[in-house]
Amino acid sequence: MSLFILFRKYTVFVLLLLLSGLAYGATKDAASHPPNPIQISPEARLSVLTVGPGYPLYAMFGHTAIRLQDPVYQKDIVYNYGTFNFETSFFALKFLYGNLNYFLSKSSFELFAKENQALGRFIEEQVLNLSPKEIYALVKDMETELVSENRYYRYEFFSNNCTTKVRDLLARHRLFTPSQVTITTRTNTTFRGLLQPYLQRRPWIRFGINILLGAPADYTADSWQQTYLPYLFYQSLSGTGLNNSDRPLVSDTRLLIPEKPFAATLYWLSPVPIFWIFLVFIAVFTLMEFLDKADGKWLDRLLFGTVGLAGLILLPVSLLSIHEPLHPNWNLLWVLPAHLLVAVGVTRWQQKLWFRYYLWTALVLHAGLFAGWYFIPQQLPEPVALLVLALIIRISYQLVQRQQNTFRQVVESQL
Repeated sequence: MSLFILFRKYTVFVLLLLLSGLAYGATKDAASHPPNPIQISPEARLSVLTVGPGYPLYAMFGHTAIRLQDPVYQKDIVYNYGTFNFETSFFALKFLYGNLNYFLSKSSFELFAKENQALGRFIEEQVLNLSPKEIYALVKDMETELVSENRYYRYEFFSNNCTTKVRDLLARHRLFTPSQVTITTRTNTTFRGLLQPYLQRRPWIRFGINILLGAPADYTADSWQQTYLPYLFYQSLSGTGLNNSDRPLVSDTRLLIPEKPFAATLYWLSPVPIFWIFLVFIAVFTLMEFLDKADGKWLDRLLFGTVGLAGLILLPVSLLSIHEPLHPNWNLLWVLPAHLLVAVGVTRWQQKLWFRYYLWTALVLHAGLFAGWYFIPQQLPEPVALLVLALIIRISYQLVQRQQNTFRQVVESQL
């Protein structure tokens, strides 16, 4: 019972960590601001802040915000669409289900800069080439949002986040449109593919996120959709003309805070080499067991128990969450919750007919997945192939062993 309680606690924790890796620059709740008269001088300027990736999972993909500076009224504030409240009731369940509200907040630039500098994240500023009238209209729009229900929005990984909110704000004011997007052509323009450069230094997080993301993450993203990522939005702004004219939207670009890169995980500690070692061990150990030189029941409990517990996490997330990129998920062909039955059944139900049918069903699913690896409409993580092969080896051995036991029992009954 204690093991089940421990698993239940850490299941939610691990899922939150992995999914928050797609939450960009989310921060804690800031205090609500009462409506104030909008005071902006002709000297005011508005800029887009692009924050680089950081080591914490919620900071892995960068962040976008808007900065207002007005020397006349001594303002230097940041409008931040990436805010959520940790104290929301049923926070974890709402986050996983997909109906957790994010909202617009504002804070001083000094506080914003200190928080990100402490995480080693760079901050680049793109000063927008706007007239006082255009700046006033944008600020008025954001200030109105701050005191209305429009302040809140349902967060979506690829289509409604801190960066797309800034992008869409500029689009509403006809300052930035899909026809103006200019992004360097990339070899992999799926939503999943665009994430991979940010995950290369964190291979285990990359493995977990790629398992959680389903087939919709492999849809091709057009130029406008690609700007869901902060740095791609930054690149697009740099090459944009204001209102399709020769007047650039960005008048100046400045590096405000340099990056302090974090260390990458050593390759030999990443999933691919680890799972290769595990697969070779599985093959050698199974051969020894076939020659009656080892007992692999503990190995089956470990392998099928781990995969089964992972299935208990992935299945409800894939089926119930309203986060569209999470379902359908073809990883459910191998991350089977029912594999927990195998973990238990290696000693209890090995001779049961239904258990044999389950093993055959699982073998067909796993073998079919492996054979159709390049044909299914979802890019599965490379290490998954190694795990699927390990499962195929152990299931095949159990079926052979069961046949041998049945044959031995028949022979003994005739003697």
